Amino acid sequence: MELSVCRFLVLILVLALAFGVSVVGCGGRDRDEDADDDFDPDDLFDDDNQEDEDSDRDPCEDNHPPILFAVHYFVYEEELAPPVIVEQSDTTSFGIYFEYADADCNLPGGHFFVRFTAPQEEEDWQNLGVLPDELGCPSVESSLLYGFGFSQALDPAAYAGEVKWTDVCGAESNVITFEFTVVP
Repeated sequence: MELSVCRFLVLILVLALAFGVSVVGCGGRDRDEDADDDFDPDDLFDDDNQEDEDSDRDPCEDNHPPILFAVHYFVYEEELAPPVIVEQSDTTSFGIYFEYADADCNLPGGHFFVRFTAPQEEEDWQNLGVLPDELGCPSVESSLLYGFGFSQALDPAAYAGEVKWTDVCGAESNVITFEFTVVP
């Protein structure tokens, strides 16, 4: 029985508050007095207005390009120190990875470009594809690695190249170079 009485009192309190707000309105005056036909309840909350303005804003407006700042070479998940020399039989387990930072966290959907400058110079950048959603959002202090490997054995030669990325807004990173040698 006490529970029903408590529920009834809570219901009366809620109704009284709702009725009181609709009659008195904001500022303690009647809605009928000095009614402002242009009144918008959303104007009472500045934070909500800011969110509405931000949702209309172009997400690429204040975009910063991603930063590539270090190259790492791995064979069988073991990092190699420069000068990087890889045996031809190990080139399918060889990968080149780049430390990166992205202040705007919008690399997924961007692109990964590479251009080899040796043993044969390529004029055009090759698009290695779309950067994946799993990239993460590192800063320069807490960078992550992402890179590429080779699906076929490379011929013995000295290789060199350049890499650049674009974020989803099309902002290009700096160009970073890599070099390694494949031996028989």
